[in-house]
Amino acid sequence: MGRMAFSALLGGIGDSIHGAELMERVPKYLDGELVALIGTGSFMRDLLPKVKAKGLVIDDMPVKGAFSRLKFEWRTYRRIRKMEDLDAVYLRFRSFALGPLLAVKKRKVPLYVEINGFPSLEYKGSGLLKRLTFNIDRKLLKRATKIVLLYEVHRKGLTDYYGIDEPERIVFIPNGTNTDRFKPIDRDVCREMLGLPDGKIVVFIGAVEPWQGISNLIEAFHSLKVKHDDLKLVVVGGGSILKELMVHKDVIFTGSVPYTDVPAYTNAADLCAVPIPTDRLAFPMKVLETLACGVPLLVTENVSTAELKDVTPEFLMPDNDPRTIERKVEELVYGMDALPIAERGKDYVVKRYTWDSTAEMVASLLTRGRIAK
Repeated sequence: MGRMAFSALLGGIGDSIHGAELMERVPKYLDGELVALIGTGSFMRDLLPKVKAKGLVIDDMPVKGAFSRLKFEWRTYRRIRKMEDLDAVYLRFRSFALGPLLAVKKRKVPLYVEINGFPSLEYKGSGLLKRLTFNIDRKLLKRATKIVLLYEVHRKGLTDYYGIDEPERIVFIPNGTNTDRFKPIDRDVCREMLGLPDGKIVVFIGAVEPWQGISNLIEAFHSLKVKHDDLKLVVVGGGSILKELMVHKDVIFTGSVPYTDVPAYTNAADLCAVPIPTDRLAFPMKVLETLACGVPLLVTENVSTAELKDVTPEFLMPDNDPRTIERKVEELVYGMDALPIAERGKDYVVKRYTWDSTAEMVASLLTRGRIAK
């Protein structure tokens, strides 16, 4: 019986939910202790008191700004270096992860790096610092015993961006969704609880940021309102462009809401919209959460979401142009009964994307690494 270290920077909502689910569920499949060395943002700090599991030890530190980030890396390095009976390190990939990189080099234990994107490629800093960050990230990935991909699309990113084309080091473990929390709930009950109006409701849930395609969704909504006076658009979430979007008085903006309310907002919808750009290489968790609720979905097709072609092709749109969104919303809300398609999506998610199956695969990977050490 030994210890596994889980290292993650849990700043955003999606990262925090993913981290919390793994921390709660992985220990029950381990013959040993999971020590979580996490840097937290405000959302994760609110979530943390509820994250409990037998065999889980949490060592958390608030991270906000460059100085606290460096302190977090130093603290992570020291904890891994001094940890007794350490068998392996599981790292949720972050840029500039010097702590785990240097500590694993000293300890000579297996390192598993989970990829959910390539943050150094999105870094907006100076050329010198960007190159330094990229080089550290590449060294980390080169050192990894195994690289865990949540989405198949990231295999190409590893090759194109980091020059890593080693299939024997790559493992696919899909993202999960909490099917105990995200499940069908009566629509009218949800609307009454949330104080939402009658009529047809399209809901957007997520960070209100430029890359989410919300402005295009609002433009499409205005065009549809001319033909369908009963249509409502509800935007759930906060973000950097929320204030500028609030000039649209016919859109209902909730601002940030507790995560526990998200299933109700999802189930209150006639349609949940995810109008991300086609070049955004992501499979947002809200896609899985919407499908798990059996609620009709509209999502832009990209290399990640394209897997829905075999399950719910009607829910995909080729781009997030306002006219495309307008056409698809009218088709799904007014032109067909989309609920049977949503039911098909629910069955798919429940069978394939539960957090327990994800956690069991992670634990199995860590256990194999311990045996092989």
